[in-house]
Amino acid sequence: MENAKPKFSIIIPTYNHLKDCLEPCLRSIVETTLRLDPKDGIEIIVVANGCTDGTAFYAEAQGCRVLSFPEPLGYPKAINEGIKVACGEFIILMNNDLVLTDPSWLSLLYQPFVDSQVGITGPSKFNFKIGEKTWDAMSFW
Repeated sequence: MENAKPKFSIIIPTYNHLKDCLEPCLRSIVETTLRLDPKDGIEIIVVANGCTDGTAFYAEAQGCRVLSFPEPLGYPKAINEGIKVACGEFIILMNNDLVLTDPSWLSLLYQPFVDSQVGITGPSKFNFKIGEKTWDAMSFW
């Protein structure tokens, strides 16, 4: 079971911003999704997109797979490089400035795939007003 294929590959492209973005992002994944362990069915791939701030070293120390490029590739190419090496059955594209707060995020994102006709899903954040109060909400499609 040690070499089990992960069910989910989370790909995070980043261009510097280690302290203010990537560290909180990875910490939130660990806190809401247990731990960074391939046996959990999750691999995290950090695409260090021309980073000069220690991103690759930090991400490797956290148990992430790291693709390191000396020059910035840009977001689309960085994502594609991550997808090329991903081993998961499902690919999750995540920005480095995202901080997860709800432990159910992964099950909410995965749930639509129960229907075999679903090929892609994603979150949608919105707010609505009831009386004088405005509520923030998120749905998955």
